[in-house]
Amino acid sequence: MNANAIKLWAIASAAVLGLSALLPWVTALGISVALIEGTDGVFLLATSAAAVGVAVWRPESVGARVLAVFAGGLGLYEFVDIFSTIQDVRAEAGLFAGLVSVAFGAYLACAAALSLIAWAVVTQFKLVTVRA
Repeated sequence: MNANAIKLWAIASAAVLGLSALLPWVTALGISVALIEGTDGVFLLATSAAAVGVAVWRPESVGARVLAVFAGGLGLYEFVDIFSTIQDVRAEAGLFAGLVSVAFGAYLACAAALSLIAWAVVTQFKLVTVRA
């Protein structure tokens, strides 16, 4: 892969992770709730924006990979957290448990977070082999 494609991979992954905070994460009774409606969403959006900025200006730095892993880890944490919260809500909802579901924003965040972490791992190993 060329350097521009690898840089674009990081930018796109971080941008999609940030975008996912604005999309619906939970739906219940026809109402959708985005992650940005809470403080976790603001933090995920800010971290993703910082990862985009670093990927644009300094994608070769170790700090870019650290920030990518941090942002990706935060996205995965939020994904797991939403599933555990939904399970608690479903347990208390009884017959109405089927009306509460995880929406596509959470799944998009998971995919983007995994992609961002994969970018960090791939570029880190590439730098290690270049220096050796």
